[in-house]
Amino acid sequence: MDKAGIRSNCIVPHGVDNSHEDRSRNNFSRLSPMGRLCEVRELRGHFLLLASGASRYMTGATLIVDDGRTAW
Repeated sequence: MDKAGIRSNCIVPHGVDNSHEDRSRNNFSRLSPMGRLCEVRELRGHFLLLASGASRYMTGATLIVDDGRTAW
């Protein structure tokens, strides 16, 4: 933590499945390296990391969870 005891990190997911219409899901999936949307449960570990002591030396970090889209 910084001197004020504040840490600031964020998670940037890409295309989280949330009861989208089949057409939207299919269109998005075609443009996704893994060929599908992210499932909400696949983000749990990232949130747990930031909420735990395992990230106590992290601040100002952006965790990009995008199935490789930014590297594609």
